[in-house]
Amino acid sequence: MNFREIIIGAVKKKDTLLFNDWVRYALRAIYAGAFLTLTTAAGAFMASNMFPESHGLAKVSYAFFFAFGLVYILFLGGELATSNMMYTTAAAYFKELTLGKVAKILVICTLFNLIGAIFMAWLFSFMPHFKEMGADYILVNTVNAKLAKPITSWIIEGIIANIFVNLAVLSYLLIKDQVVRVILILTAVTMFVALGTEHVIANFSSFGLVYFANLQSELNHSLLEYVIQWSWVWLGNFIGGGLCIGLGYAYLNDPSSNYIETNQ
Repeated sequence: MNFREIIIGAVKKKDTLLFNDWVRYALRAIYAGAFLTLTTAAGAFMASNMFPESHGLAKVSYAFFFAFGLVYILFLGGELATSNMMYTTAAAYFKELTLGKVAKILVICTLFNLIGAIFMAWLFSFMPHFKEMGADYILVNTVNAKLAKPITSWIIEGIIANIFVNLAVLSYLLIKDQVVRVILILTAVTMFVALGTEHVIANFSSFGLVYFANLQSELNHSLLEYVIQWSWVWLGNFIGGGLCIGLGYAYLNDPSSNYIETNQ
């Protein structure tokens, strides 16, 4: 199958599931948010216990374990808003989705990704390791650094992060070898996390884990700050995944093109 056929087939399934059986679609999106929170928490735990004296190694370790979240989502059928930015924009180019349906899919998927991420973060808050995390914990430092960035950084780093993510998704779609798929997914995601770029669903997870820790009076971050940060990052992610990758690859794979990507 070529890129266009893969995208159209996938988007038709998403469209049918969302508008005919939205509960099942919502559950797939909830799972995606939850999977990323599972690997965020596990990555932070591993990093803090494996490399307590090395910030650099801890950061790379955290990024590597977090990357398995996208592996789980892609192989187990989760619905992730940031990959759907690529799918839906490409489908709109191919005239398989209206802009109204693109907006509905992305908004609903983002909302249920948030619900899944926050619910899982709340569950982790009952574990002593996360309930009693200190102000110098890797997740706390990560959230503080993210909130301290200017809006332009949120947008630009959001673009970069979702280019990495959708490179991973494209690799999953266009490469048949399962081992190669996993390697490319892990490396792409590890790189964007280690670079400290911005991914809105990953931020749902890390912000949620920090929010439920006993740190609110010390950190003094409001929910409004979270929502503002998420909103600008979402925009950057859409530009990166939707326009840079989705629209770009749709143009490259227009039926009039002399070269069409096929899965190999």
